[in-house]
Amino acid sequence: MQYCVFSTSDDNYAPMAITSLLTCRQQMPDLPLFLFGSHFSATTKQLASRKNVELVEIMQSDFTQSLKTYPVECFFWFLAPKTLKNRGFKKAVFIDGDICCGKPFGEVLNSDFGDFAGYFETRFIDMFQNDLGKINQLWQGQKRLKTSKSIQSGVVFIDLVAYERQQIAAKIIELFKISQQNGIPRPGDDSLFALLQYLHTELKCTNLGAEYDYIVRRLPLKGVQTKNIIFYHFTGLSPKPWTPWLKIGLKIWLEPWWYLTLPRFWHFRRVWRRLK
Repeated sequence: MQYCVFSTSDDNYAPMAITSLLTCRQQMPDLPLFLFGSHFSATTKQLASRKNVELVEIMQSDFTQSLKTYPVECFFWFLAPKTLKNRGFKKAVFIDGDICCGKPFGEVLNSDFGDFAGYFETRFIDMFQNDLGKINQLWQGQKRLKTSKSIQSGVVFIDLVAYERQQIAAKIIELFKISQQNGIPRPGDDSLFALLQYLHTELKCTNLGAEYDYIVRRLPLKGVQTKNIIFYHFTGLSPKPWTPWLKIGLKIWLEPWWYLTLPRFWHFRRVWRRLK
């Protein structure tokens, strides 16, 4: 197998991230799954072992998190490609821990998408906001248009060979450190990944369209053509499939999160029985 899917999380979020990974296996049963973090508890390790998800602990890194907006593990997906490349994989898909896969995506993995591929969602000027002026001062030279868009980091297809050849991890770490040293720290992996795309115009990034990272803003999705959606993304402000008060009759979002035999998911088992 030349391809794999991986995610990152701290130990608290690991059950949700594991379940997100399992939705990919639903669609493509042979895919190896990996979860990267800094420390996983015995409970998480047992869960991952039962579900055949390999855990990778990164005990030391160049990333720190002072803003407390996201756990530091959100940056670990920039370090994961080296490990995966050393395992023999050529391409990988990174997914956030609040992603639900609705259809197979092998067509993209088998294509020549360049260095990265995903959904171009947010304009650089909107991503950086007040930091844009400082960014342009710190980094001289050619940049992408500030009104062009970056890949949304919820789902990112990565060419692992190109990632290593171009030393992208080193570039990311350098951008992270310079941003922190100059008072414009990147609060999460999304803005750091956008900074990489904005400054390094030599990178080939392919826009796959919204169906590869469909942002779920409300449920149920009335009037939305869901048959073509590959990945559903339950971002920060959108309802999460595991939210106890959320009662919706949509199999594709609820059912995958019941793989985990944990008390927090019992509510949805009861709801599911009423809906069937």
